[in-house]
Amino acid sequence: MLSIAGFDGYFKQLNPTWKTVLGFSDDELKARRLLEFVHPEDQSATRECLEKLKSNETSIYFENRYACKDGGYRWLAWTASPFIAEELIYLFARDITERKQTEEEIRQLNRALRSRAADLEHANQELEKEIAVRKRAEEALRETNAELESFSYSASHDLRAPLRAMQGFAEALIEDCANELGEVGRDYATRIIAAAGRMDALIQDLLLYSRLSHAALQLQPVDLAKVVTEAMGQLEAPLQAGNAAIQVQEPLEGVVGHHGTLVQVLCNLLSNAVKFVPSGVKPQVRVHLQANGEWGRLWVEDNGIGIASEYHTRIFRLFERLHGVDIYPGTGIGLAIVRKGAERMGGRVGVESSPGQGSRFWLELPLAHNNQT
Repeated sequence: MLSIAGFDGYFKQLNPTWKTVLGFSDDELKARRLLEFVHPEDQSATRECLEKLKSNETSIYFENRYACKDGGYRWLAWTASPFIAEELIYLFARDITERKQTEEEIRQLNRALRSRAADLEHANQELEKEIAVRKRAEEALRETNAELESFSYSASHDLRAPLRAMQGFAEALIEDCANELGEVGRDYATRIIAAAGRMDALIQDLLLYSRLSHAALQLQPVDLAKVVTEAMGQLEAPLQAGNAAIQVQEPLEGVVGHHGTLVQVLCNLLSNAVKFVPSGVKPQVRVHLQANGEWGRLWVEDNGIGIASEYHTRIFRLFERLHGVDIYPGTGIGLAIVRKGAERMGGRVGVESSPGQGSRFWLELPLAHNNQT
């Protein structure tokens, strides 16, 4: 865009590009001072540049927004050279609107980026604070768990000692003072012995559950056949007393777990299978392993009283009992120990059962051959 303007501020000559860019005709542009077309916010700086040109023969570069006939503005970049003797200014202008828009977009993006960076910095600071709080909480939890474990060992010992004393004195009363006690006294003493026994079993189960919750378990390949044999050996007396028939189906592949925990879990499952049967029914239990890809599912199936579907999850919680102690004795912790043991070994437990149709408890763990290197 080429033009010549006078020191009086009016255009004298313009090439056709001015009309193409701004939409004004030559006559319209020449009829008004060129400053009148400048955006109000840019007029002061433009005026200063034009005044300098009247007293200095050096070329000047400046930028401003120039009016268009459609009511908008275009950004122009000016290079102006004065001819003082003729009182004329030779002007060369370029339309830089797109460049200005791009620069503004970049500025906005930079502002957004700085704002985002500030947000991220703030978020990182908050995250660091949260991590520090969590570390303190975890440390406090570890200390509490250690204290709780220490307390549970101490409490179990301190509580079981007076229980054994109660049992011993009650038994001594029955043996040595049976006649003086009479039938009612003997009944009371027998009840004391039974209650102390139940409390002792409850304390032992709670202690076992606490150990399972906090003890470090080293998981490794375990021979399931040895686990089943050891569990049946520990339950030899109750199995014989219940005249139970245990069928162990081979083969029993190895799984990844913890030997002692697996023995305890299987003892609890077998004990329940033998205990929860209708009166007069001979307990029949089948133990077998079902391989499914990388996992092995150990089943303990019985011919017991069965469990309604709405209780299939509930029975694995602490102190959940579906029957009174007078009907089926127990602490209500056995299946909670099974669940906790399975979870600590990275496995799962569940049951398939319905009333009167027996129960099929299962324990799922990784197969050992899939974890060998």
